[in-house]
Amino acid sequence: MLLIINLPDLANFRAADNAAAYWSLFDAKGYLLRSGRDTLSNIPRAEKLIATVPASRIVFMETPLPQVSHTRREALLRYAIEDKLTIDPETIHAVLLGLADGKSDATGSVKTSAAPNYIVGALDRDWVRSALAWLGSAKLNPRAVFAETEIVAAAVNEWAIVIGKNQSYAKRHDGFAYSLDSGTTSMQPPFALSLALREVANPPTALAIYTVGDEATPINAALANQWQQALKIPTRFAGQLNLAQSGMHLWQRKDGNLLTGEFKPHSAGASWAGHLQPVTWLLAALFSLQLLFSVADWRQLDWQRIALEGEMRQLFQTAFPKALAIVDAPLQLKRNLESLKRERGLRHRGDPRPALAHLANLAKAAPGLVIGEISVTETSAILVGSVDRDAEHQLRQAVSEMPNASLEIKPPKNGDTQNIIITLTTATDT
Repeated sequence: MLLIINLPDLANFRAADNAAAYWSLFDAKGYLLRSGRDTLSNIPRAEKLIATVPASRIVFMETPLPQVSHTRREALLRYAIEDKLTIDPETIHAVLLGLADGKSDATGSVKTSAAPNYIVGALDRDWVRSALAWLGSAKLNPRAVFAETEIVAAAVNEWAIVIGKNQSYAKRHDGFAYSLDSGTTSMQPPFALSLALREVANPPTALAIYTVGDEATPINAALANQWQQALKIPTRFAGQLNLAQSGMHLWQRKDGNLLTGEFKPHSAGASWAGHLQPVTWLLAALFSLQLLFSVADWRQLDWQRIALEGEMRQLFQTAFPKALAIVDAPLQLKRNLESLKRERGLRHRGDPRPALAHLANLAKAAPGLVIGEISVTETSAILVGSVDRDAEHQLRQAVSEMPNASLEIKPPKNGDTQNIIITLTTATDT
């Protein structure tokens, strides 16, 4: 459902706790369910909420702006209208409403620059802030706020004249609105309307008069005829403007939203982010603790490594006092140990004796084995020879029982003798 609230024209919302506002409630298909005028606590709630600002609270201006990005144009608004204001620009909330029709601004000055003219709505910043706070006090937070002038549409080359008891205005086809004498019901057109028609470079070819609200004084065709004679412009009476029915199209509008800049509502994602902020802080704290513990563990392991390296250096110096320099204690210790093993006849890396002993045991286990060549390296011993077919089974059995041994038998070219290669991977001391 959609709820539209027409903000009252109050000077001070802070003292308006019991003030009432007109509202309209629509269903999902856009049909009006009900409407009324109540205090905020009695206004119904809906999933979607928009509000309208009284026309008397907005000043419409035209100003040329450079052809830059939309974000950049919005940043330039306050400075672009500074010369049109008689008050401090910091007190103004300016909103870009769209392009202006025609080749002149609202004062009749012909536009000569290449920059297009834009329509800007200016509102009192404090008034907007207090109005939103007033709604927020009742948990009514609109997603969009539009000027009340948006409830009426003006045809091309026609101005829509809206006459109400408290305020009246004239609206052009491009959306620019002129404030008229409040509650005018005179048979003569308002002076502000006559002045605007004279100053605009492209005056309308027709006027349409609307009344708004039940409190408006009845306007009939006689008044339209009187205005037509005075203004020399075809004028018609268009009837009463129903605020409730006219406001429904505001929800489909893509531009004209007055909630920009500091008043821009937070998105649903930002709201969820606000709810998740405590969880985010907790996760960040846990991650920081984990990182702290990891760094502490790393430092402890690093200290242990430094201590072990110191012990190894001390051990090396004790074992080999004649060493002039210690660059890599573990590697130097390993090399010196291998050298001592060779000097004392102990088994050492690359020692062929263990491999030869294994091959001797293999020859005993397989009497039919004829050894042709033996080559020994630091990591293996290779025996090349031959064996009779009758002794092949015994040889296979003997090799399978030896650790780290493999047998390769090549088919004989002739006769009953087969060539063999036995590879024995020797164990190494490190």
